[in-house]
Amino acid sequence: MIHSRHTIRLQSYNYSNSGWYFVTICSKNMECILNDDLKKVLSKNWLELNKRFPEVKSDDFVIMPNHFHGILQIISCRGEVPSPGHRWQGNTTNISLGRENRAPTQIPALGNIMAYFKYTSTKEINNLYGQGQVIPIFQRNYYERIIRNKIELIKIRAYIRSNPKNWDKEKEKIFVPYVGARFSRPVKPHAPNK
Repeated sequence: MIHSRHTIRLQSYNYSNSGWYFVTICSKNMECILNDDLKKVLSKNWLELNKRFPEVKSDDFVIMPNHFHGILQIISCRGEVPSPGHRWQGNTTNISLGRENRAPTQIPALGNIMAYFKYTSTKEINNLYGQGQVIPIFQRNYYERIIRNKIELIKIRAYIRSNPKNWDKEKEKIFVPYVGARFSRPVKPHAPNK
């Protein structure tokens, strides 16, 4: 049976638009594998996103045992961020850097930025700890929210900062134990296919 995936993104929105975005990435199967060593890798890669994407600024973030929350800002070449209701037409936005002998740069879409972050983090973690195996770290997709105004930005930053304090409440709902050495995963029985 072929499953068709449906998108969770807004169909009419261009995710390379300048603005603020709140993203959540979950570990594979929501397992609590993001220990201190892996958190260092994720932190470094999050803070270095603007080396790969100069038009991206990483903002507040938190790494929990089974998920990551972060805020990104995509900016235009002039550092302008449009009002929350403003939308550009088209799927890509080309900007000129104002340099004579340089081609226009394409502003990356949020999906490209998140794919790069997940790829580089997974690759680095597997090189350090995978013992020759390619071990998936993240779920296939990610969640996002377009931050529409300053009040929402302030509330999301507060949510991110309070996430560790609220972990005791959350882990009761979704906790899967982290077992033993790095990447050891609990064995889960598989239900027979019907």
